Amino acid sequence: ASDAAAGAAVFELKCAACHGGGSNLISPGRDLKAKSLEANGYATEEALSTLVAVGKGQMPSYGPKSPPFARLTEEQISDVSAYVLSQAAAGW
Repeated sequence: ASDAAAGAAVFELKCAACHGGGSNLISPGRDLKAKSLEANGYATEEALSTLVAVGKGQMPSYGPKSPPFARLTEEQISDVSAYVLSQAAAGW
């Protein structure tokens, strides 16, 4: 099972610079709020994990094809996805 608490640490390390508080500094209309996640098809852990692993647009990938310094394990990707979904459900 995914661990949202562990995902919080991953988020702070890899995601918060652009997505702090559920925002999106690069593309403001594509934030991590529940409504946006639902509208863009990322409201499930599976969909969000795929996005984190492969990236999209200016968002880099963090999956196995990423440079070693950027790469996250499958567990870390699942954990950070669980964290984002839990924060989105709570309204960030």
